[in-house]
Amino acid sequence: PASSATGSLTRHVKTHSGLLRVPCGACGKEFRDPAYLLRHQAAAHGAQRPGYACDVCGKAYAAPQSLLRHRQLHAAFPGLPKALPGDAKRPPPEPPE
Repeated sequence: PASSATGSLTRHVKTHSGLLRVPCGACGKEFRDPAYLLRHQAAAHGAQRPGYACDVCGKAYAAPQSLLRHRQLHAAFPGLPKALPGDAKRPPPEPPE
């Protein structure tokens, strides 16, 4: 029906204009699309996060796409340290002797 198409267009316009913001109930971060909110909630607040760990440095991600992007950095910059200073998830690299 025309009314559902009009509603969809209105929502679409609000999404791109910044008028439609969907807040996360856990942390308050706002998203322009409910699908982004769901992805955020699963990644940031889900019980089984993170589920995909890097085999080079051990950093873990909730989404496989994020791990893939991360692994591309290792491939592009093989000289980077395995763990970066200040990374709370892993100890800093050992100082050179």
